[in-house]
Amino acid sequence: MTKESTNNARAVPTTILTIDRGAIDWERLRQRCHIVRYQMPFYNRKTDKNYYARMHNWYKQESDYPCYLHTHGPHLYVKYGNPNEVINLSYEGRPLRAEMVNLEDETMLPWIMKLLVADFFQVGGRFVSNAKFFLWATADKDFVTGLEIEVKHNWQENKDEFIVSDEAARLRKLRPIDFDNIQPWRQVYYGRYYLTPDMPIFKQLKKDQITSEQLHEGVFELYEGSRTNRASLTFHSTKSLRALQQTRSYLLNQFIAQFVAYLNGLGLPFQQKRLSVQRMHTESTTAMKERQLPLEQKPIYIVDDRLNARRQPDDFATRFCAIANETLTDHDALFVVKSEADLQPGDWVLRLQDYDGDEFDPETGILKAWQDSKADFYDRHPDIVKQTMNINSNSKIRQKDAQPQKSRRWSAAEYLDYGIPTVAAIKTQIEVCRNQLLLKDVVMFPKNVLPRLPQIGRMSDMIFLYQETLVYFDGQDLHFMPVANNLDAASVFVRAYTGWDLLEDVLLPSIERYYFNPQRDKAIEDTLKRPFIISRDFVWEIWEGNGRVLNEDAVIRKRLEALEQPRPIKQFYPPQLDNNPLFDSQQLQAYAEFLDREVRQSTISFVDLKTQYGKHVKDERDAIVVEDGGFFNLLDIHSAKKYREYLKGWVGLPLESVREDHLFPVYKGIWYAPDTNHYVAGVKDPSPEEQERGHTLRRIVVHQGERGPERLQALLRQAFSPLLEVNFVRYRNYTVIPFPLNLIAIWRRINEFNAASFPETV
Repeated sequence: MTKESTNNARAVPTTILTIDRGAIDWERLRQRCHIVRYQMPFYNRKTDKNYYARMHNWYKQESDYPCYLHTHGPHLYVKYGNPNEVINLSYEGRPLRAEMVNLEDETMLPWIMKLLVADFFQVGGRFVSNAKFFLWATADKDFVTGLEIEVKHNWQENKDEFIVSDEAARLRKLRPIDFDNIQPWRQVYYGRYYLTPDMPIFKQLKKDQITSEQLHEGVFELYEGSRTNRASLTFHSTKSLRALQQTRSYLLNQFIAQFVAYLNGLGLPFQQKRLSVQRMHTESTTAMKERQLPLEQKPIYIVDDRLNARRQPDDFATRFCAIANETLTDHDALFVVKSEADLQPGDWVLRLQDYDGDEFDPETGILKAWQDSKADFYDRHPDIVKQTMNINSNSKIRQKDAQPQKSRRWSAAEYLDYGIPTVAAIKTQIEVCRNQLLLKDVVMFPKNVLPRLPQIGRMSDMIFLYQETLVYFDGQDLHFMPVANNLDAASVFVRAYTGWDLLEDVLLPSIERYYFNPQRDKAIEDTLKRPFIISRDFVWEIWEGNGRVLNEDAVIRKRLEALEQPRPIKQFYPPQLDNNPLFDSQQLQAYAEFLDREVRQSTISFVDLKTQYGKHVKDERDAIVVEDGGFFNLLDIHSAKKYREYLKGWVGLPLESVREDHLFPVYKGIWYAPDTNHYVAGVKDPSPEEQERGHTLRRIVVHQGERGPERLQALLRQAFSPLLEVNFVRYRNYTVIPFPLNLIAIWRRINEFNAASFPETV
């Protein structure tokens, strides 16, 4: 049974910007913003793939004004301060036709916003837009990591909303010799500048700006590396102030605050949208147990397909099998070694490999002289249920090293030199592998699945459409049907099963809502890839283009600053020894004497004090001098929480926790905004100190059926949120879309989906 707390509503910041069009100050906007649109030379999308870069590089030699090159037309938009600054532009001797943009034409606002982002990043009057803008995050000797910022219009969904999207990017520091090796059309260079004292950005440079001084500071190019060294930024962190300032959430909040202030100054009344959300997931212990995937005792056969197994056969698989069985608590010998020749249809197989696919890259791969055998193995055994695990610990080491710095060179021999993994190292992988094998078995052999999947009974009257495939449950079996190139048959089935017409009642409402001047066939093809839930009572679409939820980073920053602020050591002494409800007088006396005797610094922060003298006594190099000899032992505490409360309440130091729930409002649980039908699927347990992936806002769009807020929310609690409350898609956490849609994704991967070649399976 689902239930909701009556007082758990939260207002959360998002990456959505909204504008009050009725309050636009048109006079101020016209005074500060004069935009000219130039008609650019025609280009052929198919034959002139470098057109955008070529035009961009031409313009940056012609002008200093911010621009946005829109390939529809194609048109070049340029922002001038006033009409007197407008210049005549010519390309290859031919003048470009120019016209002033009517700022009050609301259909132009998306293009105007693109241009205003460029103007915002201008810095110092010399900037040229190439539609890529970066916030500076981290740096080392050869690479920097930035956050690419783009502001997208939320088209038909809401004409007053814009979404700030972000993507981590790596930029490589260039040496003087590197400039001669870059193709002219790719000559886009960046340097570091500051929008505000604490907001560094990448600003694009012109050739005459690449001076010796700038080279010393650093000139960078966008670096597109392989998957093993791609850019990554943690979404949030409470480890330290420095760690916080390098996270996506913090950078986005900083950018939005500054950008909104800039837009307001132009007369455009934008603001950061905050959503009022409330918890909507199951909370009872009994119901939470129903999220589990039922354990099955079918043997899992280990097949050793490592490169090392072909190079030097040994007993690795047998030793690994013993380790894998140690990870289990419900079975002693679930994993069994089996040769490939002995495999039978329907077997569950864990294939071992000792590489990542990127290592076979013909130019940069460590293993470019070897052959990847995974595809051949899968082709040889289409009728077994298989999962592959990479057991080479060097793969993780390389990926970790590649994030903060340029990875060292590895030889094939070094890379393939690894040992048997420990139980702790593979326990999670083994659990995930077991879940995946069960799910793949259900998809490959979808008969009598009712006892095998939790919550599947809720599918009985619904069809799920996703990735050009639909799936439904008839009360006993699962059925999959390809829709691409099979639209007529799928339409007949959907109408017979639910009463709705697939094209008229499902696809066209989505196209009309989200597409701007679409080509009909292309729009239908794209829409078929989106997630839908169809029943006799409703048609819902899960829209995934509505931004993210952010954290209360301003509050977190203030608290971290207080925790890390150096203070005179005397400020940590107890003001009195008696009448304290947290510690008795003897404990406080011992604590004060400890500070006199052990603390070497005259000034120290709360963080350093608890780290160096809390649980243990450490020296300047962070080495333990006296184990369990810190003042925590004297105060009889195990963590800093009670000590921080004592300093705040009785000593007068303003020290607040940085991990309280209200600072990360929707990171735990499933949350829903009744006013807008947005939802967020967080985690089951409290938010970790760091989180790699932030929470994406999704919206439930009602195309058919009940739209009343109260009735709709009741339907969602009954038919929607329970399908998120499974822990076998997103490890030990809620899934982000109903799990039947994930079954479609598995089915597609297994069948290497080709709609024309699959028969109807209904």
